[in-house]
Amino acid sequence: MQLHELRIGEVTLRPRVEEGWLRSLGTVEVGGRQLRHPANRWLPWFDTFKGDVFRQFKLLGVTQRGVQTVVATRAVSDPDVMFREFRDTSGDLCFRDRSWDAPAQEAELRIVFEPVQTAVAGRRFTGFKYWYEYESAEVMIHRLFDR
Repeated sequence: MQLHELRIGEVTLRPRVEEGWLRSLGTVEVGGRQLRHPANRWLPWFDTFKGDVFRQFKLLGVTQRGVQTVVATRAVSDPDVMFREFRDTSGDLCFRDRSWDAPAQEAELRIVFEPVQTAVAGRRFTGFKYWYEYESAEVMIHRLFDR
């Protein structure tokens, strides 16, 4: 699936997609002005209590929910990460005994955008807010980073 542009109110996002994988949410522009450097990747990273690391996102599609734009992905873990660690019930660091060749874990992750506007001292501002919606009965998130 290709995704060239998202319009979130007055904001334009140009995601970077390679062979069906979402590599970055890409550039952000308002009124033709670029607000972030396109070389800086913008995607979540998360791990599980069992030590699975998720940093790959298969693009499934884009839908609208009223004014919200929903980017649906399948998050796929990387079983070949260097550090094989997890936390036990007390929070202590442990090392996994799972093989690097184990199958990847998968979970549904949606990135939801919604346009926002406000005025401060008579000056109008426009932008968007966004959040993640996560779904998996088997894979529980430990930490989620927005990077």
